[in-house]
Amino acid sequence: MKDQNEKTHLFQKVGLEGDEVHILQKKKPTQPQERMVILDILRGFAILGILISNMPYFQSPQIYNDLLVDKIWIHAWDPYIDKLYVAFIKGKFYTMFSFLFGLGFILFIQRAERSINKPRILFARRMLVLLGIGIIHAIFIWWGDILVIYALIGFILLFFYKSSPKVLLTWAIGLVTVYNVLNYLLVSLIVPKENAVDTGSITHASNGILENMRSSLNHYGEGTLTEIILQNINDWLYIFPSSIISALFLILPMFLLGAYFGKRSIFVRLNEHLSLFKKIWIWSLIFGFTLQMVKLWASNYLTTNPESIYSFWYFVGVTIGDPLVCFFYLTSIVLLFQKQVFKNLFTHISRVGRMALSHYLFQSVICSFIFYNIGLGLYGDIGFGLGLLIALIIYSLQLWFSFIWFKKYQYGPLEWIWRMLTYGSKIRINRGK
Repeated sequence: MKDQNEKTHLFQKVGLEGDEVHILQKKKPTQPQERMVILDILRGFAILGILISNMPYFQSPQIYNDLLVDKIWIHAWDPYIDKLYVAFIKGKFYTMFSFLFGLGFILFIQRAERSINKPRILFARRMLVLLGIGIIHAIFIWWGDILVIYALIGFILLFFYKSSPKVLLTWAIGLVTVYNVLNYLLVSLIVPKENAVDTGSITHASNGILENMRSSLNHYGEGTLTEIILQNINDWLYIFPSSIISALFLILPMFLLGAYFGKRSIFVRLNEHLSLFKKIWIWSLIFGFTLQMVKLWASNYLTTNPESIYSFWYFVGVTIGDPLVCFFYLTSIVLLFQKQVFKNLFTHISRVGRMALSHYLFQSVICSFIFYNIGLGLYGDIGFGLGLLIALIIYSLQLWFSFIWFKKYQYGPLEWIWRMLTYGSKIRINRGK
């Protein structure tokens, strides 16, 4: 009895609790390792950043406003808040979550290897379930879903299952390098051939974008449930082709960097690698925010000359600068976590990270109610400043909800469903007495 209790305790440290332990025990005993709370904390911070970053797209047709030469703003302060978003928020937290996804892939595979013969099949099932959840999310709740892309790119990770850390790092850096080289060649070949701007083409494109903006405002702000769903599908299909292509050069490299950290067990032996985190903190601070300034500078010229060398520098800021700032935030959290006062504070945020999938979807549900006509119908009516305040209120509710939830349950609701569908067995959600 004592040995069994010790084994159960060790499984709980890994994050395997209740019936999930028995599922794996039936296949092959798992050698447990200590649960890394820091990863839950990082996920919790990423969920906050993703909500703030997504808020302009929840509350307005910002997806189309981003494409306009002369942008349309609801509030006088919006263009300035947008600059702050671009410099400090936008692109920094989906990259953090992507990094954690790649790291989680290695931890999942390594744990599954000790329990079953074909861990890749288990991970493929996990991605299929995520794909299904993402499709439902994109069609029926919010077009800006990223779960579908994560699931599809996640399948690519299986090709790197046996890769060494060096290979993972080489591929990550190589993909980003290729993307920027291709972008440079593109603008270098286009600009010399187009000495004059084709105003007719720009006007025609702008008219199409404006029509999409009007459609979004009408359907989300005043439409029926059917019209909202159809607009969701329209907007999702509008961005999906370009999103999946860019994901190969933006999200996949972060997956691979996360896998690199996982292969090297950097978070498993965190104390041994604190000097590495300090070095990353310094260099990501210097170069990350320098490239943010470059990106903001280049963005000022994109309005009059969108296909120029300025677009190259803008995308250097996106593909290199944003991940570097992401690593600045990530390493800052890791280093602060070494102080007891922050360790206690971050405990509340770790609960959000433990049910990150549930909270990601919860954000979409509550924002759809606030902004779409199925609820309060505030779509297109408020500025970015108030949207930021709403985001902070929602996250505060998520902190409170997580605290209440984990008093009784051991998994988030969507995490529970995800696990059961992945393992194909019933898993107890309630905490044992």
